[in-house]
Amino acid sequence: MIKMNFIKWLWNWRICKSLSGQAALWKSRWEDEKLKAAALETQNTGLRQQLEDALKQQNLPPQPKLTGEMAYSELNDLLCLKIGPTNKFYIADIIYYLTSVSEMKRFLEYNKTDLRTYVPERWDCDEFSFSLMGYENYWAGDLAFGIAWSLTHAFNIFIDDQKKLWVIEPQTDQMWEYGTKKDMAYEIRMVIM
Repeated sequence: MIKMNFIKWLWNWRICKSLSGQAALWKSRWEDEKLKAAALETQNTGLRQQLEDALKQQNLPPQPKLTGEMAYSELNDLLCLKIGPTNKFYIADIIYYLTSVSEMKRFLEYNKTDLRTYVPERWDCDEFSFSLMGYENYWAGDLAFGIAWSLTHAFNIFIDDQKKLWVIEPQTDQMWEYGTKKDMAYEIRMVIM
């Protein structure tokens, strides 16, 4: 009987020792994970700061002078009139703000999108237009500015405070009133604003 009790005690002692060792191991792992999480948070804070610094270095001009606004329905009507009602328009907001052509030209002078190197199928017309729209959105917000596609090309469009539709070629920063340049590459089929 004593021998049996001793065996049970020894067995229980080994189990407790084993559980105690596992608990210490798990506690050690938990502490390691907490240290890793703290290190990642520090790294994330550093990356956030680098991103903010990089955005500041974009050297964007002061925000544009807003000189009007346009409601969704008026914007849709203008696009239908200028481009045609059978084309696709994706208009995200209810109100868009307007600024002058000179303010848009000032923005284009500061923006560096046109300095990128064209790489077919990697950094081509759609990436140029997405990039310019992203910079514009960061610069001004809800201007009447968007991305447009023809059958073969992507570019940007802008509606000024006189409610004229302008084409912007993001690869060169050239800008002209829609319809004044006869080129199939700029016949708009789809717009995202």
